Amino acid sequence: MKRQGLIIIYVITGILLVGAYAHADLKTLMEIGKSQADIAKSLKKETKNYERVKKAIISDKLEEGMSAGKIIKKYGDPIMDNIYDKKRNAYKWLYMPAASSHFEGEKLYLFVDEGDKLVGWKLVEK
Repeated sequence: MKRQGLIIIYVITGILLVGAYAHADLKTLMEIGKSQADIAKSLKKETKNYERVKKAIISDKLEEGMSAGKIIKKYGDPIMDNIYDKKRNAYKWLYMPAASSHFEGEKLYLFVDEGDKLVGWKLVEK
């Protein structure tokens, strides 16, 4: 009888441990899923910002002398904005769609001087 009681206790303990482990795994999977959703949302936003700026360049709505604040408000944040281009004496802002990488694909650069004014841009297409 004592032996059966011990076996039952071991089985119940095992079930509880497996349940706790499965709960921890489920929580981890949920966190990973949320993280992937956040990444997808961020990439979608980067692509949308790129498309806005590209459309503005093609339609001549982006003008030299525009303030950095106005550009960000109208077209969204660049992916990077802290690259200094010595040739242009300006900071290089990078916009690109999710399908591109830093080495391949479409991207565009806006050049903003130290007075936070747009001084030029460069569109790199495939």
